[in-house]
Amino acid sequence: DVCPECRKIRPYFSSAYSACLYEGSLKELIHKFKYDNRRTLSGIFTAIMLDFIEDNPGIIKGIDAITFVPLHKKRALVRAFNQSELLARLIGVKLGIPVIGCLEKTRVTRNQNELSREQRLVNLEGAFRISANIKSDAVKGADMLIIDDVMTTGTTLNETSRALMGRDAKLVRCLTLARGI
Repeated sequence: DVCPECRKIRPYFSSAYSACLYEGSLKELIHKFKYDNRRTLSGIFTAIMLDFIEDNPGIIKGIDAITFVPLHKKRALVRAFNQSELLARLIGVKLGIPVIGCLEKTRVTRNQNELSREQRLVNLEGAFRISANIKSDAVKGADMLIIDDVMTTGTTLNETSRALMGRDAKLVRCLTLARGI
């Protein structure tokens, strides 16, 4: 179903799916994964996402490549890994779909989870682009799947989708582990 808030914007992605709700124990585990370097949780999270895909095969139907939401270089140094990339790479291997790191974050932004809904909608405007080292035909005409850990307002997924569509991706779908409420 389309949430009432999502109806207010015209997204660049064609659809967005989340395997779980971002609450309770899962919320705590996602925080440990991202901020306490608990990479071993990636196996559990990937299994959940793969089960969800198995129940909803339309998510990957016709997908040419998987990509992920990038971290800015400074944040990547602090965190030491990109949780979305780790999930995407594990999912790509299991599904036999190539994973390409074709997006980059162009500037440091405030953490989305620290902002109000209105602030989130503008915080990431224009913050993503296709990496300079990516060949133009890697995205052009491709059906892409973006992987991220959590979707709340959809702003991050929308802005990364905008970058892909700006490089003539044919279709962008999104999949997250959890959906904030």
